[in-house]
Amino acid sequence: MRPIKLVMSAFGPYSSKTEIDFRKFNNNGIFLITGNTGSGKSSIFDAISYALYGEGSCGQERRSSKSFRSDYAPLDIKTYVEFEFSHKDKLYKIVRSPEYIRMSKRGSGMVTESAACELTDYSNCKIYTTIATCNQAIYEILGLTRDQFSQTVMIAQGDFLKILNAKSDDRKKLFQKIFNTTLYGDLQSVLKEENSKYENKYNSICESIDREIKRIMLVEWYSSIELKMLIKDGKLVHKIIPELEKLNEQIKIYSEKLQEKIDTKKVELDSYKEEIIKGKNINKLFLEKEKIENILAKLKNKKEEYLNKEIKVTKAKKALNVLPYEKVYLQSIKQHEINLDRISSLEKLYKTAEEEYNDLLSYKESIYNEYQTLEENYKLIESYNRLIPVLKEYKFNLAKYETQKTKLDELNKKSKAAENNYIDVRTKFLHSQGYILSLELKDNEPCPVCGSKVHPDKAKKTNDIATKEDLEKADKQRKLHEENLNEVLTEIETLQVRISSSEEQIKEAGFSLSFTAIELAKIINQLTSKTESIKKRYDLYNKNEKSASDKLLSLKTNIQSVTDDNKSLEKSIEKQKLEFDNELTNQGFASVDEYKDNFLTSLNIDALEEDIKVYKDLITKHHSELETIDKQIDGKEKVDIIKLESELYYIQNDYNQNMVAFENNNLALKTNQNCYSQLKALNKEMGSIMKKWIIVNDLYKATSGQISKQVKISFETYVQQYYFKQVVIYANKRLDVLANGMFKLRCKDEAKNKRSQVGLDLEVFDANTQVWRDANTLSGGESFMASLSLALGLSDVVQSQTGNVRLESLFIDEGFGSLDEESLKQALELLNKLADGNKLVGIISHVNELKEKIEQKIIVTKRFNGSKIIMEY
Repeated sequence: MRPIKLVMSAFGPYSSKTEIDFRKFNNNGIFLITGNTGSGKSSIFDAISYALYGEGSCGQERRSSKSFRSDYAPLDIKTYVEFEFSHKDKLYKIVRSPEYIRMSKRGSGMVTESAACELTDYSNCKIYTTIATCNQAIYEILGLTRDQFSQTVMIAQGDFLKILNAKSDDRKKLFQKIFNTTLYGDLQSVLKEENSKYENKYNSICESIDREIKRIMLVEWYSSIELKMLIKDGKLVHKIIPELEKLNEQIKIYSEKLQEKIDTKKVELDSYKEEIIKGKNINKLFLEKEKIENILAKLKNKKEEYLNKEIKVTKAKKALNVLPYEKVYLQSIKQHEINLDRISSLEKLYKTAEEEYNDLLSYKESIYNEYQTLEENYKLIESYNRLIPVLKEYKFNLAKYETQKTKLDELNKKSKAAENNYIDVRTKFLHSQGYILSLELKDNEPCPVCGSKVHPDKAKKTNDIATKEDLEKADKQRKLHEENLNEVLTEIETLQVRISSSEEQIKEAGFSLSFTAIELAKIINQLTSKTESIKKRYDLYNKNEKSASDKLLSLKTNIQSVTDDNKSLEKSIEKQKLEFDNELTNQGFASVDEYKDNFLTSLNIDALEEDIKVYKDLITKHHSELETIDKQIDGKEKVDIIKLESELYYIQNDYNQNMVAFENNNLALKTNQNCYSQLKALNKEMGSIMKKWIIVNDLYKATSGQISKQVKISFETYVQQYYFKQVVIYANKRLDVLANGMFKLRCKDEAKNKRSQVGLDLEVFDANTQVWRDANTLSGGESFMASLSLALGLSDVVQSQTGNVRLESLFIDEGFGSLDEESLKQALELLNKLADGNKLVGIISHVNELKEKIEQKIIVTKRFNGSKIIMEY
């Protein structure tokens, strides 16, 4: 990465837009950032780091991104960082802004501006517009995280020691990306997964074998102690398999013997069961015969009862023949009584209706007299309706008349004022003309107006002078007001005529001039309502009179009709009574009471007949069944079922015991045969897996540094150690110059014990003591030189290898103050040589010697309203 241009707006101590063009340093790649403490030197590095990663050069340890908003900036200035850079000959620009408070663009008040980021890749015209996509793209472009960036490109205050004193795991993450060693780590991961896969398969097979061994069923009669011990141990599966095969053979032989016993007992069982079934069937017939005989005896006891039922049915059927005559006779009597009640009710209704009709006639004359007023009311309503618009127009014209009178007074005043103004202007105009004429008068010459040759009192000049134009304007105003006045006078005269006409019409109608259209409308509504009420009462009376008259006529007709029906019905009743009595005699009934006593409904007769039929059918059915049973048991006796079942019980018990033993043996045989097959297959599969697992396990232990009694170093770390040793070689070349050969770095080969992972730890050789010691024991100045050497060595190796990262810039924040004069000189020479190799080197320092020796500078000045920069190149 090589910076091109940095723009900071309201960022840190920079209140306004501040721009740094790094292209101005191309001729000599080393430059110094200098200024007073707190002026904002480190903020330049912070801005670059923030633009790329959203964090300052020291991460969030020193400063949160939300605090980058300048305290000096006005509220309407936007905070952002714009950074243009190149990488691998491709051009990029990123613009990033933090979250901060700003003035509202609409109305007053404050709003929170959200953090935002936009990255432009000019090589493929691609734009990333979200923070997440920008961060991912920067990581893919540079190949470095922010922490790795701070250890290789931008070394902030205090980060030199992090490079020097970093642990193996931290350097591993850095070198993994820089030298693209993930391939070796991936190989280790693949082997680890394969090892875990085979281990899981092995454990799964062992679990399956254990489950199968536990499923083996040992029978009581098998006496092999060896198989029992092997099953209990559960490990020597290759010995269990042949023993299990022997057990299965013994079970098969034993099962065959049991099958012979079962077959014999089965024949005996079937014979006894058949004999018991036959015996039960014979005994059942004897019981059925006894039951039927008991039923027939009970039926014979009911014979007389059913003979009486047959007699009752015969008489009931005769009674049914009489029933139609009785119904006709009784129905006619009932209808005669209903008609009498009907006549009585109708006569009462007729009397009431007659009274109501007479009441209606009593106020007929008043209704008709009231109806005669309708025509007069309609005419009055019509005249009132014509008067409403007259009243409205009268009130409107009165109001308009008063308005015009007020307007006339105003116009009179304006007309008089215009007239007076005209007279005043005319006087001034004439006086002005006199003064002009006086200017031409000479002694002894006649006046053109009066002819006098003596001019003792000439018109004098005054300030109130009126021109001809003033006179014409005043005259125009006078005439305009006079015309307006005449118009209003004409309109007033017209209104007076209309008002007078309206007053005459209102008075003719009998109303006062103060009467309103609203009041008249109320009168019209009341009169209309009264008129409609009269008409409704008239219509209702006519309707009620007709209804009452129709009702009287209808009641009278109905009374006569029912009376005629009853006279005819009385003759029919006499005839029907005679027919009813004759039918009683014909059916053999001596009286009506005898007929009533023997009467049954059709349903009751049907029920009795059905009961009689069932009784007779049962006797016939049971006699037939008894004959059939007698034929079946002819020559047979009852069987002793209890004795047969007792003998069957003992035979069945023997049979069941043999069956249980047989089923248990078969279950054990089936289970054990399945276990035998499974164990053989699992044992074979385990042998195959073990052969492959041994190879994979050895490779995994070798690549992950887990071989017993050897250095704990993984394959990826081994490769990284190669690169690290190259870095140390290059770093020692730099350190030899800086420290005058007093120190030398090397990579530790192994840890103090062989149980810890090593490979990327550092130690330093002190020429004074001739002892190798930990790098973290160096003093401040020594640590800075060693750290700077490592950073430069790392850069050298990255450039010389085919790694994934290109380092074209180096930024160093402080640290030079810990060097003595000679070391500082050597460090500067070293950095100058580095910059000559087409690398941009930026240094932040207070050291005066650096200000004198480095020509290209960014000078930061702290002011009351924010920091400013000046570039020297």
